[in-house]
Amino acid sequence: MKYILEHTCLQLCWTDLIFLAILAAAIVIIYKKLNKLKEQQAELEKQLSAVDGANTSWPEAEEAAQPKEDSSGTKKEMLFDD
Repeated sequence: MKYILEHTCLQLCWTDLIFLAILAAAIVIIYKKLNKLKEQQAELEKQLSAVDGANTSWPEAEEAAQPKEDSSGTKKEMLFDD
C-alpha cells in the first residue's frame, strides 16, 4: 500500500491522507457551527423585532426632544445637550 501511495501521479505520502481527513473533519465542524450561528442570529433578530414592536416609545428620546427652560423662564430649543 505504501508503494502505491508513494508512486501515484499525486505523489501522496501516508501522512497526507491523515491531514486530509483532519482537514475534512474541520471543514464539516466549521460548516455546522456556522449554520447553528445563522439559526441563532435569525432567532435573536426575531426576538429583537418583537421587542421593538412592543416598545414604540422611548422616554429618553421624548425628553430630549422637549424644549428646555433657561434661567429667565423662557423655553428655548436645544440642539446639543450641555
